[in-house]
Amino acid sequence: MADLLPQDELPDDLGPMLKRRPLRDDSDLDITPMIDITFLLLIFFMVASIPDPQNHVSRPSAIHGKTINARDAVFVTVIEGDDGSVVVYKGANKEGEPLAADHELQREALLEYFREQVAAGKSKLIFNGEKTLKMGDVIRISALAKEIGLYWAVKESKE
Repeated sequence: MADLLPQDELPDDLGPMLKRRPLRDDSDLDITPMIDITFLLLIFFMVASIPDPQNHVSRPSAIHGKTINARDAVFVTVIEGDDGSVVVYKGANKEGEPLAADHELQREALLEYFREQVAAGKSKLIFNGEKTLKMGDVIRISALAKEIGLYWAVKESKE
């Protein structure tokens, strides 16, 4: 400490005074690594989990539905064809010739069939369809039944 100069012996020209560097603001936290880890864990658990194929979700039964007597009902069976088209049969089964694949021809044939059945005293329609059937096809055919004045119900095939 002997080489320190006393205050009064300091030279007048020490050079420019250096400014103090500003302190870093540590309040900004980079959360990018946390987000990366979260997504990696999510992906890991999605890949590592084994879904249980035995868990079957059963659909609830209708609360306000009523049974329809088959003797008072008109039957229409609708299935999905091999090419994804809709195949419509008159009757409770896939017996006989299916109706034409064209929607307009199906419409005319179904309207004629419904009118004949209503004239025979039937007032309800049982729509027999597969699970793979599109809702639009169900609505299209049920609209025809409504046009004639038939009440309708849906029966799901086991196939």
